[in-house]
Amino acid sequence: MDGSQFDDLLRAFANSRRSLLASALAAAGAWTAGAPAQAKKKKKKCAKKCAAGCCTGKYGKCLQPTQQSPTQCGTGGEICRSNCGGGCGTCPTGQVCQGGTCVTPTCTPNCAGKPPCAVDGCGGICQTCGSGQSCQNGACACPAETPHFCNNRCQECCQQADCPSFNAEECDADGTGRCLCWEGLHRCANNACRTCCVSDHCRDIGRAPEDGFTCNQETNACVCDEGTTQCLKPDGSGTLYCVNLLDNDQSCGTCNFSCVEDGTPFHCENGACVPN
Repeated sequence: MDGSQFDDLLRAFANSRRSLLASALAAAGAWTAGAPAQAKKKKKKCAKKCAAGCCTGKYGKCLQPTQQSPTQCGTGGEICRSNCGGGCGTCPTGQVCQGGTCVTPTCTPNCAGKPPCAVDGCGGICQTCGSGQSCQNGACACPAETPHFCNNRCQECCQQADCPSFNAEECDADGTGRCLCWEGLHRCANNACRTCCVSDHCRDIGRAPEDGFTCNQETNACVCDEGTTQCLKPDGSGTLYCVNLLDNDQSCGTCNFSCVEDGTPFHCENGACVPN
């Protein structure tokens, strides 16, 4: 091979290397230029689908705010930076952010040394009233039906003056704490203490319904039915019964006037004893 042939061979080899290098550089440039466009296109697609969350490849393509935590945030825009890495974002109503976590705040009421019904420092009231009482208009008060406080409880009465003076009642302060009817009386529907409210109450005073007595609902008194009179029974028991003096042979015309005493052949007719 002479010198001119050798020089031609070197030139051909050099041109070949330049063509290969240019092709390689062109390919690399095309890839480099396309990568950002492709990444940009992908990021735009994620952001469109994940407008309220974070685009992350570590925990999923779209990490919503409720799924984020100080240890699971990924990377993304402002929402990720505010909700993750120690932030809470928007906590539910009634909660506050502490240490990157939404928690319900706690408060210890302070009522020591404060008067009843004072504020407790936590938005509440110091309920330090007595048994049965509650805070009403800034002060301890008993319910309307038991308005008086004694014996460490709310009672209907604590003294006789708390009971109506016109209703035959007495205050059972140390017992039931209520105004009770006098012995032998009954509390009727109108709240009055009376001899009877129903006919069976008449039995308590020796005037049984089976002996003809009924409770008059207007006077609340035990009376005989119309047309009959109250008399002592002739059996000597001392109990009362109601009789018709017009036709009763043992009480004819008046109580205990007998038409048949000692076997007399008489009977009572229109209040008088007449022969049989």
